[in-house]
Amino acid sequence: MPGGLHFSGWKPCAVTLNSELSTFNPTRYHPQVFSRRPTRIEERHLRAADLAFTSRRTTRARRASVSVHCDGRVVVTLPWAAAHDDALRVIVPYLAWVRRRLSAFRRRGQTVLMPRSRDQYLMHREAARSLIGQLMGRHSGIAGRARRIAIKDLRRNWGSCSRAGNLNFNYKLVLLPESLAEYVVVHELCHLRELNHSPRFWALVAAELPDWRHRRKELGKYSP
Repeated sequence: MPGGLHFSGWKPCAVTLNSELSTFNPTRYHPQVFSRRPTRIEERHLRAADLAFTSRRTTRARRASVSVHCDGRVVVTLPWAAAHDDALRVIVPYLAWVRRRLSAFRRRGQTVLMPRSRDQYLMHREAARSLIGQLMGRHSGIAGRARRIAIKDLRRNWGSCSRAGNLNFNYKLVLLPESLAEYVVVHELCHLRELNHSPRFWALVAAELPDWRHRRKELGKYSP
C-alpha cells in the first residue's frame, strides 16, 4: 500500500496448537457464554514443571489452545467457562512441543516480534487510539488532514497512508516505546503531503523529528 511502513523480514509471531479438550465435561459450557457480549479476559501466571506460562480465560475462545510466542511467552487460552486449573491439563501433554518451539524461536535472532491475537487487539485498541491521538496532536503543525483514521490489527505494517488520505495505524504501536510510535505517526502524517519517500518527504520528517534515523533504526528491531 502506498506510504506503508513495512517490515521486510517478517516471520510468524507465534505458533498455536489447538486442543479439543476431550477430558473436559461438555455440560460446563453454556451457549450464553458465546453470545454477543463485551469480551471478558482474565489471566493468571502458572507453572508446569520448569515452564512458566500464562493461562488466559476469554469469552471469545470456543476451545483451548497453546500458543508459543517469539518473545518467549507461552499462553494457554481457555473458554470462559473453563477454570485456570484446566490450563495445566491442557499444556502438560505438550511440554516437549512447547520447548521445541521456544528453542526454534531463540535461533531466529534478536528481532522482537509483537504479540498477535484477536484478544490482544481488543485489549489494546482503545489505548492505541488514545496514544495515536495524542501524538497526532503533538505534531498538528504538519500540513495535511487525514480523511479517516483507523486502528487495525495490521500484520506487516506499523502504519499506512492511502491515496485517498486515509491513515491506518497498527494497534501494537501502544506496545512500542513511545518515541518509536511517535516516529510511525509522524511518518504517516508526512505522507499526507508527500506520498513517497523522496528527499522532500524525509525533509518533512526531519523537521518534526531531527533524530528520525535513530528512531527508524530502533524500530527495525521490532516486527508487527
